Amino acid sequence: MKRYILASLLVGWSLTGLAETAGLIRSGDHLVPGGYHLVLEAADGATMVNQLGLREAGIRAADVFQAADEIRIFADASNLDVAPLARIWVHAGSGTYRFHTGGEGDAGTFLLPQGAAVVVYLRASTSPVPWPKPEPH
Repeated sequence: MKRYILASLLVGWSLTGLAETAGLIRSGDHLVPGGYHLVLEAADGATMVNQLGLREAGIRAADVFQAADEIRIFADASNLDVAPLARIWVHAGSGTYRFHTGGEGDAGTFLLPQGAAVVVYLRASTSPVPWPKPEPH
């Protein structure tokens, strides 16, 4: 039983980063369900989460984090195997971005640090999400 609990904790810990995703997808014109997509490789330091256009593109919102698609913010694209700076999702009832980890309050106004990478995990979407790469702000 102790081994099972330890193994579960280790697996859960590794899932906070992207160590389990050898198949990271560099975003093209669509985000594929079930995939981890690098949608922004290096933020300019002046972009907020709500300016990325992910909600408008159609990532899946939900009433609970586990049922929604997820946005992960990393310090940079070379460190995707560590815990993200923030894990964010869209709440279906309010349409607002919310923090799962990494902050409190309105996650839509989270300013992406200079050089930050943004990965979207389409955990809940069942069809591809159109993704025109946004112009830098």
